[in-house]
Amino acid sequence: MNVHKLPPTELSQHWSLRKPAITSDNGLVASQHLAASQIGANVLHKGGNAIDAAIATSFAISVIEPWMSGIGGGGLMTYYDAATKKVSTIHFGMKSPAGLNPTDFEIDEGAESGDLFSWPAVKGDINVSGWKAIGVPGLLSGIDHAHRRWATMPWQDLVMPAVELARQGLPVSWSTTLRIAAYAAILREDPMSAQLFLPNGLPPSGVAGKPIPHLPLGLLSTTLETIARDGIEPFYNGTLGKSLVEDVRKGGGYLSMKDMQDYQAEECEPLSFAYRDKVIHTMGGVTAGPSMKMAMEQLPTLSKSDHPQPNDVAEWAKALKASYTERFARLGDVDDTKDPACTTHITIVDGQGNMVALTQTLLSLFGAKVSSPSSGVVMNNGMMWFDPVEGRPNSIAPSKKPLSNMAPTIVTTKDDQPVLAIGASGGRRIFPCIMQLLSMVLDFDMDLDNAIHAPRIDVSGIDGASVDPRFNSQVLDTVGKVLPAQWMEHAVVPSNYACPSIVQFDNGKCTGVADPLQPLSGVAG
Repeated sequence: MNVHKLPPTELSQHWSLRKPAITSDNGLVASQHLAASQIGANVLHKGGNAIDAAIATSFAISVIEPWMSGIGGGGLMTYYDAATKKVSTIHFGMKSPAGLNPTDFEIDEGAESGDLFSWPAVKGDINVSGWKAIGVPGLLSGIDHAHRRWATMPWQDLVMPAVELARQGLPVSWSTTLRIAAYAAILREDPMSAQLFLPNGLPPSGVAGKPIPHLPLGLLSTTLETIARDGIEPFYNGTLGKSLVEDVRKGGGYLSMKDMQDYQAEECEPLSFAYRDKVIHTMGGVTAGPSMKMAMEQLPTLSKSDHPQPNDVAEWAKALKASYTERFARLGDVDDTKDPACTTHITIVDGQGNMVALTQTLLSLFGAKVSSPSSGVVMNNGMMWFDPVEGRPNSIAPSKKPLSNMAPTIVTTKDDQPVLAIGASGGRRIFPCIMQLLSMVLDFDMDLDNAIHAPRIDVSGIDGASVDPRFNSQVLDTVGKVLPAQWMEHAVVPSNYACPSIVQFDNGKCTGVADPLQPLSGVAG
């Protein structure tokens, strides 16, 4: 196999970043934004459980990380209930509208899509950006389902912190400036997105020595206040939904009020399988869960060491390559991730051992790059999840769930005691990341702090492997015998690896870690 060895001068970033593990007896919230984690932790301190905290964190992070997720998108949740010792999953991903016309998505012969996936390009990129790219949003349906099933606190109390954040506006950190600047050229094409994110037509920025500025978020606070007061009914069957649909239809999109009314989150049995002396519970169906199960079941007994050895890393690569070969053949997921930072993940444990792994997304950064003027909601581009070539397993069709790469996961003992909850953002890099972190903890007995800071590889396809330069050259050589390998920095920008968070429960002690390479991520308890 080919091995690409970069000389040290080609590695542009030379630093070591750490975010130490946090411990608590009352529970912990880990997310990609510390302010959202703190809102969830406040819920735990008020006596709420892991579901209550997840709902509050979900709404909060949708406001202060609007390019990743929000009520205009969807997601997946895996939940462990300490009282019943049962694991459940909820699927609330985006669906294609019933009135969609697949023939509108005409292939642009010879071109390649410019976003997350290397599907053949569609003329005008209408599956990537703009109003036709929008799928039926499911986030609110899923969060509401979880609230009705397992929450202990009133809905309004869990949504109002996000309302307050929306009233304050979007804080402009350097990370905010970077995200908006990267997509300014396309955001400016939508009047509402330009109004929200490009004041004076340019990306926002702070000034040294002055307070962080905030961008007004249009009618988002009013929208969330209505949802806090009246629940999700106005969104799926009332004034909010009607206004949203009207916005989409004016832009030429397919979304209808019937799509909104018909949408239902689905509670499903988890995909559960034994691994070593534990049981892994993840999402089944058209998610990354089945592919992760296949990869983990192919892993042989690894070395008896306190950290992965070169041959162990090669076994990871071999298992991931085999799993993706099967995924491409059977599920039609033949994408090539260009920008992994397009979702957000939240992991929570409370003092009783209830656990939540929640991944939510708009799909691309800023979704379809269009925002609803009547609500201030950034809309998803769920149609990009589909293969535009007809006749394939994941081809575009009306009223259909696309194949996704999310895999929120919970681990228990064989007698159903809680161990940990884990998940990540990062497109196709998600399940390879989760698999390796689980192997570090379950095969090598690494603690969460060491695992989250350890180097990883990425094998999110069948053509090659990315190897963190913190590994030695022996790892690169050994992985290179499985498939072509090259050094690839694990850096803040670009995001070459998935962005995980993990919480653990051990005899009443809670431990949590968030991705050290996400600038705003953090754990609160």
